[in-house]
Amino acid sequence: MQHLSAVQPLADADLWKQVQEGDSAAFDALVLRFYRMLFHYGSKFSDDEEFVKDCLQDLFVDVWQRRERLSSTQFVRQYLLKALRHRIFQETRRPLTRLIERSFSVEGYAFRIEFSVEDDLILAEATQEQVARLNRALLRLSPRQREAIYLKFYQNLSTDELTAVMGLQEQSLRNLLHEAILALRKQMLLSVLVALAGG
Repeated sequence: MQHLSAVQPLADADLWKQVQEGDSAAFDALVLRFYRMLFHYGSKFSDDEEFVKDCLQDLFVDVWQRRERLSSTQFVRQYLLKALRHRIFQETRRPLTRLIERSFSVEGYAFRIEFSVEDDLILAEATQEQVARLNRALLRLSPRQREAIYLKFYQNLSTDELTAVMGLQEQSLRNLLHEAILALRKQMLLSVLVALAGG
């Protein structure tokens, strides 16, 4: 009889459980499933790809080494996002790491989002100018606002997942998203008005 996971992929929680039980094939599948998404998220905190890869490697090594002590979770993606975020912040606070130039702002980090016309979040008919306006508007948001926008609309995290990953209360998160969306609308409207005015 063929194993069910060979026919259809395991749910994240089931995969996690198998990793906890020491299944190295499940661990490999976990890494393959989440590495790209986590790398993309980590690269929003730092331009240094090697730094992000090192943090990811450390994260996955830690998961494997601590597998028997990890708690069960239905929210594997949320757990890994939060763990990577924590590891990146932890690594940037180390004295030796601080000597190496990182792109972190006064708030502690500079979360960057930059869309290109090819991104699936931008409609196919979007123009280069619309993309440029969006990028300029995103740069005017605080790093926390950019991170919340990215996680909510690019990673499709629920409110509960967002509060856990970002370490915010639900109302604080809602306020942060609301202010970010209002700021984006205002900036996009101002860009359009300036463009229409010819200036």
